[in-house]
Amino acid sequence: MRTLCSSLIAISCLMMAAPHADMAAGKTLIAHRGASAYAPEHTLASYRLAMQQKADFVEQDLAVTKDLVLICLHDESLERTTNVEELFPDRAVVDPATGRKQWLAVDFTLAEIKQLDAGSWFDGRFAGERIPTWEEAVTLVGTAAGLYPELKTPALYRARGIDRTGVRCPGAARAGPAARRARQASLRTPCGP
Repeated sequence: MRTLCSSLIAISCLMMAAPHADMAAGKTLIAHRGASAYAPEHTLASYRLAMQQKADFVEQDLAVTKDLVLICLHDESLERTTNVEELFPDRAVVDPATGRKQWLAVDFTLAEIKQLDAGSWFDGRFAGERIPTWEEAVTLVGTAAGLYPELKTPALYRARGIDRTGVRCPGAARAGPAARRARQASLRTPCGP
């Protein structure tokens, strides 16, 4: 887990861009789940709009798939923001605390999650939006804004015996020393240890 957390912190710090005017004035705009008031949360459309709105940081909640890939998803389950109930009606589990059915992201592979529509629940014009991976979010945001990741529901992963240090984050491996040095030159704020 320390490796994953350290990687997320390092990537977030390295991906920061030059400050926007509001940061110079002491204000920081953090786009919570992207521009989630205007586009479906945690979709590339939401992240693009956040950057168009000059967000200083784009926040990503992260979940882990069955095949250990980080995806951008606020909830531990998929039913609130996708059509998972339609595509995989027999894959629900019952939440012992509430008695409600839920489709946990950790029970689905990335390929299965990529079949889900993550935009229609918000507005029909976003039909076909997909849940992005952490790598896709990093690639899209680039240095246009900082990244603000949070790994959700660690207790769920512990209960499932998932070693979060084995979670795949291929984009981090491609950020070689030259890319890291270039990004470090554009850091807005110092990162803690």
